[in-house]
Amino acid sequence: MTAAHYIGVDIGGGSTKIGLVDASGAILARQRIPAREGQGADRILDAYGTAVDILLHEARIARLGGVGIGFPGHIQADFTTGMNSNVPALDGMPLADILSDRFGCPARLVNDADAGALAEHRFGAGRGVGRLLMLTVGTGIGVSLVVDGLPFDAGNCCLGDAGHIVLVSENPVRCRQGCLGCLESVASGAAIELKAREIYPGAAGGSATAALVRAAAAGRPEALAMIAEAGRWIGMAAATWCNIFAPHHVLIGGGLSAAGQSLVGAIRDEARRRAMPYNITNTEFTLAELGNDAGIIGAAAVVMP
Repeated sequence: MTAAHYIGVDIGGGSTKIGLVDASGAILARQRIPAREGQGADRILDAYGTAVDILLHEARIARLGGVGIGFPGHIQADFTTGMNSNVPALDGMPLADILSDRFGCPARLVNDADAGALAEHRFGAGRGVGRLLMLTVGTGIGVSLVVDGLPFDAGNCCLGDAGHIVLVSENPVRCRQGCLGCLESVASGAAIELKAREIYPGAAGGSATAALVRAAAAGRPEALAMIAEAGRWIGMAAATWCNIFAPHHVLIGGGLSAAGQSLVGAIRDEARRRAMPYNITNTEFTLAELGNDAGIIGAAAVVMP
C-alpha cells in the first residue's frame, strides 16, 4: 500500500520551505529554514533533515511516500543533483540520494519553476490543461511548460533559461546572472525592486516592490504605470513563447502577481498584440491559485503516484 504523505522541499535563496503534504495536495505542516551566508552543504542538509524529522514526529508519521526537492537551477539527468543555483553550496551535491538514504523513501529533484507549474496543473488553476505555460515572476522570472501533466524538458530537465530571452537592443543592462538585455534585466522582481526604490526609497519592511504593489492596488498612477511597463515586457516575451508552444493557458504567479489584474491584463494585452493570432486567440491568461505554497506542493507532487 502506498504511503499517503510526502515531503516537499522548496529551496530558495532567502530561505527553504519544507512541508508535509498529503495526496490531495494539502500542506499539513511546515517548517521554514532561513538561509545563512557562508553555510556549507553539510550544515544545510542537516537542517533540512532536522526539519523533516520535526514534521514527521509532530504528525506521528512513521513512513513517507517520498521526498521531492524543488531546486532553483539546472537538474542533472538522474534527477538527484542540481547545478547553477542561487544556493551555490548545494551545486553538485546528490541531494536526492542523501535525503532518500536518510528517510528510506524515494527522492527526486525538480526545477523550482517546474514544481510551481506542476502544483497548479495538478491542484490549482491549471487543472486538466493540456499545455500549461506558467510564469513565476519572483526575484527572477521562472518559465515552465507542462504538457499532458509532465514538464517539457528543453535541456537541463527544465525549459532551459527562458526567463533570459533577449529583448532589449537599445541601452541594454545585464541581469544579476550576467545576461545582457534579457527579460530578467527589465522585468524581474530584482529589476523592479531597483526601479521602485526610486519612487519608494523609505518603503516599510525594506521592500520597495511590496510598496509598489500596495500603491497600485490603491490606484496610484505612478505605480500602475510601472506595473504596466513590467507587464508589457513580460507580454512581449510571452508572445514569443506562445508562438513556439501555443499553450492553452498561461498562469502568472510569483511575488509580483500580487499586483493582480493590472499585471495580468498588461501581459495578456501585449502578448495578444504581438503573437500570431492562431497561436494565442484561445489562450487564457489568469493568476495562479496556490501562491507561495506552489513550490512545496509541486515538489511533493513529483514523488506522488
